[in-house]
Amino acid sequence: MPTPNRHKDSRNLPIQQHQLLYPPPPPSVEGRGIWRTYDITDGLPSGVLCLLQDRRGYLWIGTFAGLYRYDGAEFISYTVDDGLAGNCIAALCEDQEGLLWIGTGFLYCYV
Repeated sequence: MPTPNRHKDSRNLPIQQHQLLYPPPPPSVEGRGIWRTYDITDGLPSGVLCLLQDRRGYLWIGTFAGLYRYDGAEFISYTVDDGLAGNCIAALCEDQEGLLWIGTGFLYCYV
């Protein structure tokens, strides 16, 4: 009686099982919108930890250096000097009332 091969080569699996193990790559994003990279020359520091687009369309960016809001034209920064509980922004959430909750190690709500 042959012993089972525990390390089968995936190329020998039926196509359905192979697709489950190795799904096809996503379709190309070429021609689907515009990709733009922002960095310190645009006003955004390195070390992005989280992102949130709110219902008004602002993009909120949590970094090690504070909270940044992008309106499509410029970045506005918020730090402990502006009233944040900490500069390391690890989580962002918008509630049902449109309030932005900011996770800094301390819970903070921005109106």
